[in-house]
Amino acid sequence: MRHISQCLNSKIAKTCMQTKKISDISNFMQNIIPNDILNNCKVGSFLRGSLVIIVNDAVWASQLRYLLPEIRDKLRNEMKLYELSSIKISIDKEIFKNKQIDNPINSLKNIQKSPWSSILNDLKNQ
Repeated sequence: MRHISQCLNSKIAKTCMQTKKISDISNFMQNIIPNDILNNCKVGSFLRGSLVIIVNDAVWASQLRYLLPEIRDKLRNEMKLYELSSIKISIDKEIFKNKQIDNPINSLKNIQKSPWSSILNDLKNQ
């Protein structure tokens, strides 16, 4: 009998891997971004070496800009994210409205606790 990870088509597998990568980046950033900023931002996407961080106000975007060199260096050196070529900050107040999330950057954290985590690990190790 085949493992479920072998049954997934390549597009689904790629999407799962991308989701896992965003989750890993989000979890890592909890250690390098101060809590006051962290509570007002989240990882939006990571495509073709470009990381997008979404904040809910220009004030947080301004403070986050000062941290970009440190964030970039730590993601490259400690997380081994060598393909990171740019970090962009996007302001989107709507994404944070009506959400009772203590820390928006944690929104993908539960993927590691789900049954998908073993499937994602299998795909990563292939």
